[in-house]
Amino acid sequence: MVGEGVINVLIIIFVKDVLGGGSPEFSWIITAYGAGGIAGGFLAAWLGPIAGQSRLLALSAANGVFLLLMFNIPVLPLVVALGVPAGATVVGWFVGAQTLLQKWVPDSHRGRAFGAYETTQALLLVGMGLAALVAPLGVVVVLSVVGALYILAGAVTWVVLPVQK
Repeated sequence: MVGEGVINVLIIIFVKDVLGGGSPEFSWIITAYGAGGIAGGFLAAWLGPIAGQSRLLALSAANGVFLLLMFNIPVLPLVVALGVPAGATVVGWFVGAQTLLQKWVPDSHRGRAFGAYETTQALLLVGMGLAALVAPLGVVVVLSVVGALYILAGAVTWVVLPVQK
């Protein structure tokens, strides 16, 4: 979520400074991301029972690959096109995390677990603040780090979580 906060802030700067775009170009990217998110919901519902929730969560970290491509190949049609699978995979990540928490946390601790999870998600605001602090590193570098962290999270998830359908 901290990474998503960084993206929420720096994507505007990326569109303006790197792509040389404005409001229309930003809207195209966000629309593609949203359309991918809708498709990702259906895809997660279909793939979850086939691959298993823990594998779905790990595979959804492919979002990092799409983000790396989007931010390092600054060609507007490509960035818009990659917004669709990026949106789809980020939904898989969030759906997978919620599903595993509901499935694996005992009833007696589920409220506390979700409280901690939602509090952690509130760190999104911290990510937004961090974006301003790390901006001198360059928008592409910072956004690329976020993409790499998604990939790392997926690898850790693949190795640590048991395969379960």
